[in-house]
Amino acid sequence: MLVEGHHFGRVAEQPQWLVVVIGIWVVFGLMATVGATVLGISWNMGDRLGVLTGIGLLLFSVVLIAKTTRNYIKQQAAKGEDKDR
Repeated sequence: MLVEGHHFGRVAEQPQWLVVVIGIWVVFGLMATVGATVLGISWNMGDRLGVLTGIGLLLFSVVLIAKTTRNYIKQQAAKGEDKDR
């Protein structure tokens, strides 16, 4: 279990290929959709635990997607600068 967490952290910090970023978008985009759905349904039912769960899933997913995408763009820009030298 710790090994999987290490790999997810490494992928988020240093995504090497565009396909990895797309995979993160797909997996965690679906997770964000589930979080938003749980949030909406729980909000209407007045279920506080469900609302907190939905918010947690949504925030975690969005932050991981944003972090991975930002790091990939930075890495690609750095590679482009290295080629210009």
